[in-house]
Amino acid sequence: MPKYVVAFLALLLSGQAAWAFGPSNVTLDELQPHYRVLLIFPGNRDPRPIVHSLEQARSAMRAREVVWFILGSSLIANGPYSFNNRYRDELFQRYGSPHDGAGLVLIGRNGAIKLRERGSVNLKQVYQILDGMGTSTLPAEADR
Repeated sequence: MPKYVVAFLALLLSGQAAWAFGPSNVTLDELQPHYRVLLIFPGNRDPRPIVHSLEQARSAMRAREVVWFILGSSLIANGPYSFNNRYRDELFQRYGSPHDGAGLVLIGRNGAIKLRERGSVNLKQVYQILDGMGTSTLPAEADR
């Protein structure tokens, strides 16, 4: 068997090539050591303005090591990640907002909730919290 075929199969089996085949189902526990996680619940609101704002801040979010998910009628994320339906339901139960369903939760790399907002989504406050949490050179425990 040619070496490139063996290398491709090894990459495929290791899970490193998941991006080539669609989103990879993950859990927060798998993401948190590496990223801060922003869960956004648009409720009955149109998520497009939120997506637009987050896309505008793509490089800023990447620099702050943030993976975001909009958990509305469908899942929208800024990375090759997804949640299976059962886990998504668990996230709604644990972090969802009772106020027309809208809100957000920012979770640090150490798993602690850094911000929980109910109602309209205020990304300026998210950025302020993120900027106070330190840079990627700090260990996960340094999240404030």
